[in-house]
Amino acid sequence: MYYDMHTHSHFSTDSHMEMEKGILSAINKNLSGIAFTDHIDIDFTNREDEYLFDLDEYFVFIDKMIDKYKDKIKILRAVEVGIQDHVLEETKKKVQGYPHDFVLGSTHLFHRLDPYEKEFWDDGRDKKAVYLDCLECIYKNIQIYNDFDVLSHLDYQVRNAVYEDNRFFYNDYSDLVDSIFKFIIEKGIGFEINTSTYSKVPLDTDLVKRYLELGGEIITIGSDAHYPENVGKIFPEIIEILKNSGVKYIAHYIERKPVFDKLV
Repeated sequence: MYYDMHTHSHFSTDSHMEMEKGILSAINKNLSGIAFTDHIDIDFTNREDEYLFDLDEYFVFIDKMIDKYKDKIKILRAVEVGIQDHVLEETKKKVQGYPHDFVLGSTHLFHRLDPYEKEFWDDGRDKKAVYLDCLECIYKNIQIYNDFDVLSHLDYQVRNAVYEDNRFFYNDYSDLVDSIFKFIIEKGIGFEINTSTYSKVPLDTDLVKRYLELGGEIITIGSDAHYPENVGKIFPEIIEILKNSGVKYIAHYIERKPVFDKLV
């Protein structure tokens, strides 16, 4: 089976999942592995004391879990880094020096606004304007900080969008999406298929096909689970969609190096 490369344990302040319960859920769903990508997102708007955790404590705890379940599942030490330009140096210092297997790079705030909050949507702009603006923020962020392995949830804002049709279509934003894809491919950074997003809004397979056309080779899948029951969410459906889109392999990471698993 496959690896869930994006989950959040109790070390993430917004998660409701004890790490061990997440591990047991992954085992019950016959996953080969699970990465606990807990949040480091310094100076998160309106939640300045959240989205941070003690990395030393995390590594002590996860190493105990790794030893306890070593014969049942592969558990990966990981982190999800929230990129914001005004805290770059602090973010780098927070993350560096730890033996992560995997680092996700994410943009959760756009102009210091959170798409999960009502005020993000209050300016009345249409969907295309907002989605383009979000992509521009992501493109800017990955150029200033790219010491991560995989770009997470490219279309993050769709989850809580307020439009009659929240879907994200590659053809509506092709130039900017192509710029992002070309940049991450050149840097050896992978592309995440986030099943939390695509359990709410269908995946436009043109995104996947275009990533492959441009030479992309590294695709990970992650549930973004914050509850044990969401580990591996809609993986069978997404795997079929990826296969039908021309994907032959998906990746997991060990010591920040991609390992490729053939889709079957």
